[in-house]
Amino acid sequence: MDAVLEAHFRAEHDADIEAIMRTYADEVEFDLAGNPEGVLRDKAAIRVFYNILFGDLAELQAQPIRRLYGNSHVVDESLISARAIGRPFGLDGQGRRVQFRLLHVFEFTGGRISRENGWLDMAAILHQLS
Repeated sequence: MDAVLEAHFRAEHDADIEAIMRTYADEVEFDLAGNPEGVLRDKAAIRVFYNILFGDLAELQAQPIRRLYGNSHVVDESLISARAIGRPFGLDGQGRRVQFRLLHVFEFTGGRISRENGWLDMAAILHQLS
């Protein structure tokens, strides 16, 4: 599971959507709390999400804080840093650096991510970009 997550986060850092998609199982659920699109269950919709994300945030880096493991899941707490180049979360980025914590629950099927559920520290983002 760690190898898949490292590949996933590396692909996010590289803004490589196809590499990100390879970390997902054929049937996947993508649920970022607060996403106005709701829960995404279609890889095409997940690609759209990442296209928008990479238009808003560049130089994404995830620094793991801690991981908790189960048989087929990982709870991952990471510190995310990025440069806000667009309008992330509806806020004018103006090229500023932003850091926030992100808590994920990843579930795995067949060695790939079958469910990604995430919560991010919006208070920190609002404080830095307002």
